[in-house]
Amino acid sequence: MTALARRTLDWLAVFLWPAGRIGRGAFAVAAPLVYAAWYAAPFAMNGLITYLEGPEAGADMPFWAIFAFYPALAGLAYVSLCVHQKRLADAGRGVWSFWLLAAGGIALLMALPAIIVATTPVALSPTSPREPSRMVEPLSFLMAVGPTLAILIAWPLYSLWVGLAPSRPAPLAEPAAPGLAA
Repeated sequence: MTALARRTLDWLAVFLWPAGRIGRGAFAVAAPLVYAAWYAAPFAMNGLITYLEGPEAGADMPFWAIFAFYPALAGLAYVSLCVHQKRLADAGRGVWSFWLLAAGGIALLMALPAIIVATTPVALSPTSPREPSRMVEPLSFLMAVGPTLAILIAWPLYSLWVGLAPSRPAPLAEPAAPGLAA
């Protein structure tokens, strides 16, 4: 196997296999690549929809796109897990912080429509002392943008925290039991 093939397989393992360790340098290369893929995914999906459905497709996501977009996002989540888990293992920390942040982000995104639906009727009620146009727009904007900004800020800060964590020495292999040494 050539050196180039070995390096290619090493980088594939970084992105596709959760076990192992990576240092700060490899994480500093891998994490921005994962973020670039996350931020490019909606634009790529929009381009695919426009290409297949034409520019008149508008802002509506065709039903078939759900079967392409969400599995792609799940794959990106897995790649992100692999990269962060390797770095957390190198720093001697558990992966629980990744799952906690992921659960919080998913909960925020799942709660977003419920929050908007729950607050809009109150703002539109005829007994509301304020004009609906002045109350609904900032409230809806805050409810839509707040959780999204929280996620867009929290994830890079989390990755920065993971990336700057000092590496711990690898645990030594346990000695073989007497009589079992080969």
